[in-house]
Amino acid sequence: MLKPVYALTGDSLYLQLEKLSELLRMAPVDAQRHDVDGETAELADVLDELRSFAMFGGGKVVVMRDAEEFISRFREPVQDYLANPSTSATLILRAKSIPSNQKVYKLIQKCGEIIDCDTPKDFTRWIVQRAKEAHGLAIAMDVAQLLAELLGKDMGRMDNELAKLAL
Repeated sequence: MLKPVYALTGDSLYLQLEKLSELLRMAPVDAQRHDVDGETAELADVLDELRSFAMFGGGKVVVMRDAEEFISRFREPVQDYLANPSTSATLILRAKSIPSNQKVYKLIQKCGEIIDCDTPKDFTRWIVQRAKEAHGLAIAMDVAQLLAELLGKDMGRMDNELAKLAL
């Protein structure tokens, strides 16, 4: 069962999309998904979407990318919503960061969950774990280090290359 609010924060688009997929799999099969861009979304439209009932009763999931822009434009009303979120919809905020000293952060923690989507500090260990868990590959740390040097820290690209190696 999904919580009313999630915040996917961090610099890794790959991890944000992976966590988003996990959350969407937890949603009811007939849930309606609505995607909005935080830079251009209007407050009334987002709140109407969250507070209205789904047409076929499966609930709603509103996914907002660039949420930090939306939060900074509509801070007070967003805080009001987070203090009393809708029980028939889930709001998923995707942002590079939401500072932990802000009221928004604390309200999200209270009614939902904040999921860290930063690129792992020990990227070579992530490569070894990802290769094993997702692709059934056993890769040594020195090989993972070489892959990281050659490909950089783009997690999506690294996962694609690991998939190729698995083939």
